[in-house]
Amino acid sequence: MKHNRRQKLSVFFLTVGLVLGLFMVSVIQMKSTEERRIPIELSETTDKKILFYRDDCPDCQSVFPLLFYRNLFSRDMIFVNMNHSSNRQYIQKYQLRSVPTIVNKKQKITGTNHQNILKFLKEKP
Repeated sequence: MKHNRRQKLSVFFLTVGLVLGLFMVSVIQMKSTEERRIPIELSETTDKKILFYRDDCPDCQSVFPLLFYRNLFSRDMIFVNMNHSSNRQYIQKYQLRSVPTIVNKKQKITGTNHQNILKFLKEKP
């Protein structure tokens, strides 16, 4: 009886440790993606949604986790950090006025309201 209880506890703690470990890896990966300042080449024909953000922007930081974790499953988003000088070419091209802005074809949404963002991402352009 004691042996069975120890096994269950061992499995429980192993599972909790594994879940925490995976969570920490995902947080590190998210921060790495968020802070990446590399030039992004956007195709005119992309079917992906485009998030324009700045890694030093508090509003962007409030929506980035939602969009990052959503993208782990949907794989339909490109992240463009506007803190890289060569990415600033998109300000005029996409008529960006502020960040965060998500562009889906010719439609766009700006702001931090999670419900509005998720609704926008579900809509077909």
